[in-house]
Amino acid sequence: MAASAPAAPSSAATDVPSHAATTSPRAARPAGRAGTIIVPDRLLRSWDPVTVFFDGDRGPAGGGPEDDPGRLVRFAPSHPGAFTWLDARTL
Repeated sequence: MAASAPAAPSSAATDVPSHAATTSPRAARPAGRAGTIIVPDRLLRSWDPVTVFFDGDRGPAGGGPEDDPGRLVRFAPSHPGAFTWLDARTL
């Protein structure tokens, strides 16, 4: 029996919903929790990303790099990597 390539995805499977481009990453904030939230609440592996959801605007509305994360967060021990704003409330 000869192997065959998987079928190409249909155009419906590759279409991006119209709201996807306009949905803010803030929509991923954990529901039912107030204040500043850190996800995950404990580090699982050293390379896992950490997301901080603030209860108010702290960064640039359009997102971008955070050059001085120490003004907002502290990691002990230090955590390697870059800090990037997804929107004004999500670092």
